[in-house]
Order: sequence, then structure tokens, then C-alpha cells
Amino acid sequence: MKKINKKGFSLVELLATIAIIGILSILAISGVSRYVNGAQEEQNEQNRKTVSMAAELYFQANKDMLPKRIGEEKDVSLTQLRESKFLKSDIKNDKGDSCMINSFVRAYKLDKQEYSYTTHLYCGEEEPP
Repeated sequence: MKKINKKGFSLVELLATIAIIGILSILAISGVSRYVNGAQEEQNEQNRKTVSMAAELYFQANKDMLPKRIGEEKDVSLTQLRESKFLKSDIKNDKGDSCMINSFVRAYKLDKQEYSYTTHLYCGEEEPP
């Protein structure tokens, strides 16, 4: 009797291996995409903080630009902050689109000595509502 040489993989074994590799690659891709999205959100948050701090410094240096009455609000554009040298460089989103044209920071007078600063970033083709 001759022995049959079984040195290869069966079709079922190959399909199982391909399925396992597919599942592992899907998990890896979703993990990387979550990491990338988290990094983009972190960059956007850092941009907002940078712009807000620059606006606070701008309004402190230009007290006449602050709202005078409680409930009043004043805006300063990112272009104005850049021209006044309170921003060192242009603010861009994760795609490299400039956020300088339509973006602004709104200062709102809460009470006698307290102000609130809200950053509105519009990048690329985005238009403010």
C-alpha cells in the first residue's frame, strides 16, 4: 500500500485562516481610525483654546473693545488677532484649510468684572450660520 502525501492545507483550513485575518484587519483598521479621529478632535480643541487665549489677551490689551454693558457682546476676528500679533500663525484644520477668514471670538459681558469668551471656528468652505 502506498501512503498518500498530505503536505498541503485543505480548503476549509485556508478559508478559516482568511476569515481570521479579515477579522483582525477590520479590528486594526477601526482602532487606527478611532485614533486618527481622536487626534483630529484634539487638534481642533487645541486650536479653540489657542484662539480663545489670544482673544482674551487682545481684549485685555484693548479694554475699549470690551462690551460695556451686561449682556452686550463684541466680536474679534482671527484675522484681526493675527494682524495685532496675538496669534503667531494662521489657524488651520486637520485638512490644512485656513480657519482665518470667517472665524471669530465673541466676548460676552456676564457681570461687572466677568466676561465669557466663545470661539467660533469656520474652516475651509464653511460659512457661519
